[in-house]
Amino acid sequence: MLKVDLNIELFKRIITLYPHRINELNTKFKQINYWLNGKEKPSFNQIIKMAHVLNIPFGYFFLTELPEQVFPIPHYRNEKGAFFEPSEELKDSIKTLQTRQDWVKDILIDYGQTSLSFVGSVNLGTSIKDTVKSIKQILQLEKFNAKEFSNWSDTYHFLIEQVEKAGIFVVINGVVGNNTHRKLNVDEFRGFVLNDEIAPFVFINNNDAKSAQIFTLAHEIAHIWLGKSASFELRNMQAADNSIEIYCNKVAAELLVPEEELIKFYRTNRTFEKLAYHFKVSQIVIARRLLDLGLITKDEFFDFYNSNINMGKSKTKDSGGDYYNNVPYRLSRRFGEIIYSAATSGIISYREAFKLTNMKPGTFDKYFKERQK
Repeated sequence: MLKVDLNIELFKRIITLYPHRINELNTKFKQINYWLNGKEKPSFNQIIKMAHVLNIPFGYFFLTELPEQVFPIPHYRNEKGAFFEPSEELKDSIKTLQTRQDWVKDILIDYGQTSLSFVGSVNLGTSIKDTVKSIKQILQLEKFNAKEFSNWSDTYHFLIEQVEKAGIFVVINGVVGNNTHRKLNVDEFRGFVLNDEIAPFVFINNNDAKSAQIFTLAHEIAHIWLGKSASFELRNMQAADNSIEIYCNKVAAELLVPEEELIKFYRTNRTFEKLAYHFKVSQIVIARRLLDLGLITKDEFFDFYNSNINMGKSKTKDSGGDYYNNVPYRLSRRFGEIIYSAATSGIISYREAFKLTNMKPGTFDKYFKERQK
């Protein structure tokens, strides 16, 4: 079996860039530590298999240095100054949506779509309450009251529907495309926004708690009102030390948990559980809002946060469930309808529609024909 000489330092660099793959590499390649210290050499086939696990070109292992990769949008992290190397899963998720955004934007322009007036309509000098008022008007949420919904899921789906009606595409997924072996890490990012005046997209990591996803959606809406693309982690329910992130967090908080209503309700219902049920957000979001308003101390917040960090984590397994029920969220219901309309009217080919929706012909026909009934 042909053994290959490797640049050991480059090899070590590649491995350190993918810490979430270390366990899988150690399981599949028992000799990896010997390769890293130069005592043994891997075969060409083993290098190909490693590249597949890491989802990188196998040619990377033979370079003198790794190519510089520019992350396409700002990424806001709470750990200020820390080195950030986005995972292939995050990069591929962004790349997929950028492709879809380019296609659907051209189609919408063909249909006569003009710029959405609300995109970039506010700035950091706009008051939080004025921005929230504008969002409520555009999304037709003036009469929205979360307590009228029986659970977080119903609230969430209603908000998604209103956001998509306004012209924003909402994609919710916990894996890359339909690949259940490529799970998205919620500790790396909770969501991202691809801003555009014609076809803005928001992406929400489905591995987060549903009630936390509502907050991510509201945070992303604020990004669109500012006209700013970004990905973000929102660790500890705190914005990164950045004026845009801080502003978006404040808008999201006021949109979902209005200050006046919270203070009024808090007088007679001081448990996080009752407050969370009333506003249909996670208890951690409630705790964070109470901290911001000075109703609890920072110690009280972190005591609660640290003991409830995994509360409500999504039990949805992207490897299971009904495929056709997942499609409207993995794809964006609005995006799917536009692509189907464009294919049936001849604006794009069916081959292009299959590729854009990541569907096989039979699946494509079944899903969209069922929706027409």
